[in-house]
Amino acid sequence: FVEALLQLPMVLPPVVLGYLLLVSFGSQGFIGKYLDTLGIHLAFNWKGAVLASMVVAFPLIVQPIRLSFQLINRQLEHVAGSLGASPWRVFYSISLPLALPGMIIGSILGFSRSLGEF
Repeated sequence: FVEALLQLPMVLPPVVLGYLLLVSFGSQGFIGKYLDTLGIHLAFNWKGAVLASMVVAFPLIVQPIRLSFQLINRQLEHVAGSLGASPWRVFYSISLPLALPGMIIGSILGFSRSLGEF
């Protein structure tokens, strides 16, 4: 369910996605009215354009990052843990460097998609 929800911006037509964002984040939307009380106005603003670009690019960013973390050899993490490394140390020393190429690829894909929208 979560993966289908993350991939939703890829399959929805741009007009439908824009309408959903406008209905959600507009001044009368269910999220927008709470943001208006905080002084944040997203509809018809450059901040709204950034949000729309992020929503459109999000599936292209998440997919390579998720796959790169899935492909990490778990034995490397277990070995580091058995040698006394804390879970945070294992993440920063082993998992994050091994997933870095996927993070870079996801960032490039998301940036390219966002740039292509305008």
